[in-house]
Amino acid sequence: MPSLFSEIQNDILNPSSNITDILRKCSVLAYKINNDTFIKWTELELDGYDGDDAIPDYRIVGTVIRGDFSNRAGANHSALQIDKHLLPDFLQDSFGSGKVYYPVSYIESLLSYSADDDPVRDIPMSALPLFNRLYQGFFCTRAYEILPRMACYSVIDSIKNKTLRFLLEIERKIENIEDIKLSKQDEKIVTQTFNNHIYGNANVVNASENFSQNLQIQSNELIDKLISELIQIKNQGVDADVIDKVIPNLESMKGIKDKSIIMEKLVDIMTIAGGAASVSSAIMPYIEPIKKLFM
Repeated sequence: MPSLFSEIQNDILNPSSNITDILRKCSVLAYKINNDTFIKWTELELDGYDGDDAIPDYRIVGTVIRGDFSNRAGANHSALQIDKHLLPDFLQDSFGSGKVYYPVSYIESLLSYSADDDPVRDIPMSALPLFNRLYQGFFCTRAYEILPRMACYSVIDSIKNKTLRFLLEIERKIENIEDIKLSKQDEKIVTQTFNNHIYGNANVVNASENFSQNLQIQSNELIDKLISELIQIKNQGVDADVIDKVIPNLESMKGIKDKSIIMEKLVDIMTIAGGAASVSSAIMPYIEPIKKLFM
């Protein structure tokens, strides 16, 4: 009879396997090896994250906010871009941060429905008057956040990849892990290995502790300043389409603690900027200061 480790690994490698079922088996394994950090993570992934929970980096994605607008003459404009900085403070974290709080079952369901459109989530109507001055003479009738379908795939893939690497390394470090009572040293190895592969740092107990609050503030300030410059360029009618693609990617960098992920996102952003000279010129002075924060 295959071990639970082998079952989970085989399920991860099977493209038709359900991520929810994989995580349920991970939950059984987490209790079997009695690792609280692993247990808590499987619960959060299965049940969804709350506002007070530390969101793993792989659940912070680039989202876009758009709105529908009308004027008194009956003219309508649909799916116009709305800058996230215009959201009121009480909505910034839930709609402006790109954090994906949903249970994995819901994320998976978003990928299974047949429509071609990306999933959307409506912004409360109480916030709509804040957008009425965005387009002269037009008032906002609906605003919504778009969660790109590819971002959902990315979250699911990250969970599979991180879980697989964690299981493979634990099996390599501790022989017969399912059949023995773990020593204190073994438990420490499991926790460190888990944090290393799931949260990106082996020296922390949870993801929020590996990046100081001060550095977090500095990083966000740099990103906000760059976004403001890009919005000014866009308002001049220059490279608007490129800027609309770059800004969500910049927003998704907020809260990320892992240097390698930051570097990957910077490369992605510069690739998107491509031949748009105004955008590339605005971004370049910020790359080194952001990189230095993560050295």
